[in-house]
Amino acid sequence: MSRAEADKIVNQWAIDAGPETRRDPEDFGLDRADGWGVIYTQPGGKFPELEVFNQLFCELTGFFKQVLAIGGVPWDARVDYVHPAMIIAGDHRVYLSVQDSGPATEVADPRTSPAYWRVW
Repeated sequence: MSRAEADKIVNQWAIDAGPETRRDPEDFGLDRADGWGVIYTQPGGKFPELEVFNQLFCELTGFFKQVLAIGGVPWDARVDYVHPAMIIAGDHRVYLSVQDSGPATEVADPRTSPAYWRVW
């Protein structure tokens, strides 16, 4: 990634936008799991709201900004990690999975679960 590309991500999209220009998709009756259909319009033929796009791009660029800042993804108990996975735990150490871990198997905190995770 070039410096110019990284700078675009570090400058998080719409982070300074107020609540009138950044709103959660659910505020408009959209389900994050379903997303938009092939052609999305609101009743009356209205196109998708700019507030929704601002919110989603803000979340995405915020995630990428965090990955750039810490050099990896933080561990999250809600995620199913497939072996081999690499994460950064709350103790700021990098862990490598030795087997699948997460809600679908057994949620194993890397800091306390040597059967699932090893310090890298």
